Amino acid sequence: MSSHGTRSANVTTDGGRKSPETSMKIRDFHFNNALSTERYCVESADAIAPADGKGRGFLRYADSGTTAGICYNPGKYKTVCLGFPIEVITDDEAIKELIGSSIRYFER
Repeated sequence: MSSHGTRSANVTTDGGRKSPETSMKIRDFHFNNALSTERYCVESADAIAPADGKGRGFLRYADSGTTAGICYNPGKYKTVCLGFPIEVITDDEAIKELIGSSIRYFER
């Protein structure tokens, strides 16, 4: 889609509600998009889109509404794709939630 998915670096899951397609519940969070001594800077996060009907968006950039995260299940395997690196999320608990929800999605 685009390499300019967001300017604010705020990501939402509709206020932390569980996505019905993916059963992933994650709090809203922010990722680093400025110079920092703790995390590197994501200058240009990607807006992504499912390639077909087997993929579902579960994260959106709050300012643009474009998709920031996709779960894909063609039947033989599953993937979770993000438009930014997970390690730049500024809330460590949100990182744990995202990883935990992804693992539960893979196990279903």
